[in-house]
Amino acid sequence: PLDLAVLAAAVAVAQGVEAAAPGIASPGLTTVSIKWPNDVLIGRRKLAGILVEAFAPDASTRVLIVGVGINVSLQPAHLPPDDAELPQRITSLAMQGFEVNRLRVIVEVMRRFDALLASPDAPALVAAWRKRSILLGRTITARCDDQRIQGEVVDLEPRQGLIVRDSEGITRYLPAATTSIEAW
Repeated sequence: PLDLAVLAAAVAVAQGVEAAAPGIASPGLTTVSIKWPNDVLIGRRKLAGILVEAFAPDASTRVLIVGVGINVSLQPAHLPPDDAELPQRITSLAMQGFEVNRLRVIVEVMRRFDALLASPDAPALVAAWRKRSILLGRTITARCDDQRIQGEVVDLEPRQGLIVRDSEGITRYLPAATTSIEAW
C-alpha cells in the first residue's frame, strides 16, 4: 500500500544514511530523523525528500514509483544566493562533515528499502517510524484540505495519517495526500 511504502522509504533512507556515514548517529550528534510524511532530517534541517506515487495501468496491476532525493555532497556555495534562509533549512552529508560516495548511499538505502518491502510488517515499520519521528509529542500547525489545524501530534496511523489532538481535545486524522506541515 502507498502509505506503508512512504513510511518504508523514509525509514530506509534514515537507516541507509546512517549505514553509509558511520558516526552520524553516534552520541553527541543529532540522529537522522523523519518529519512526516516524506522528509528525512538531521537536526531541523532537511537532508532528503521522498515522493511516492501510485497508479494502476490496468485492473490487475498496481505500480508504485518512489523518488528519493538525498543531499550527499551539497555545499553552501552550491545554494542559490537569493534565498538567505535556505542554509538554515537544508543540509547534506558533506555539510555535516561526512564525505560519502553517492553509490554507497544508494546501495545502503536500497538494501534497507528492499528488505522492508520484501517482508512487510506494518506494526514493526510504524514502530521504526515512531522511533525516528521528530513530530511525535510536538505541537504543530498543519494545513489539511484548506483548513489550518493546530495541535499535538499523538501518533500515526499509516492508512489514515498523522493523529493530532487539538486544543479542544478533538482528535484529527491528517492524511499525507492532503496535508502539509507549516510549523513544528
